[in-house]
Amino acid sequence: MQIAFQTAANIEDKTNADYNLNNPEKTINPLLQGLYRRGIKKVFHYNLSDLVKDGVLIADGYDINLNAIGKDGKLDFSYSPSKRALNDFDIIFARGDDVNKKTKEKALQIDSLEDTVLINSGYATLSTRDKFEIPKRFSQYPELIPQTICVSKEEDLKEAWGTINTDYVVLKGRYGSSGKEVERFPRTKEGYTQAKDYFKEMGELVAQEFLPEISQGDVRINIFDGEILGGSKRIPGDTWITNISNGGKMRPVELSSEIIKNAKIAASLYPETRFQGLDITYDSGKFIETNAFPASIGHMNVLYGAHNEETILNKLIK
Repeated sequence: MQIAFQTAANIEDKTNADYNLNNPEKTINPLLQGLYRRGIKKVFHYNLSDLVKDGVLIADGYDINLNAIGKDGKLDFSYSPSKRALNDFDIIFARGDDVNKKTKEKALQIDSLEDTVLINSGYATLSTRDKFEIPKRFSQYPELIPQTICVSKEEDLKEAWGTINTDYVVLKGRYGSSGKEVERFPRTKEGYTQAKDYFKEMGELVAQEFLPEISQGDVRINIFDGEILGGSKRIPGDTWITNISNGGKMRPVELSSEIIKNAKIAASLYPETRFQGLDITYDSGKFIETNAFPASIGHMNVLYGAHNEETILNKLIK
């Protein structure tokens, strides 16, 4: 079976590769462990910058040889440069690390592959990265999301300051992720001036009401093919942002029936996204965002002594 991974990881930078591919608390490493246990000891890695269309989709990347798994879950692997046609692969795991407004057309190219299973498709990856999708997807469930306004011009920012009735307004980059490009501004004249500068710097944004409960943490729920794999509570570190990459901490959590119900509704609104990580507030169960190919499988494995990658691979590899 031929398996490829599309990520922004730099294989030649050992620190970067260890963090993105060989960290048992992330997601790719547990998947690689699961493939190794199934006897698949060679995979291909590439990123969007290495993808070209020449009749068929060709990627310059690296063949990764999985040599052994240590007791700590880390893989001993070696690699060599390689050029491969993507239609030769049975499964491509596509994580959207480098999907943004500049690369979105490239991200969609893999969707032309007819006989390859995509986890996830370029369209699914882009739709979850694009925060302008949130109010569209939740048009029938406005009560399940914070008040959200898409900001593509200054008049939209004025609307946000005039209609969002909270002490702060949160501004997020349209394609930002991992807690990056997220700032909050006081809903004051001075805050609006600061927000205008931020808009000029960042370009398209979404403006959302600030939910004070977020300072007590939110819940990440991983879902594959509509099945909840598990959830954890994310506690902010030194800031109000809960993302692990910003110093947040994961803790075990018991999912309430309300959170489960809302998570299933939210997941159903992104039907093209087979593997997603939903972020939901803990108290009110409001949807914050969803992430295609979430980075938190390994964290949950550690929290609960689980092997969630097995649930995923059992559905893909017979």
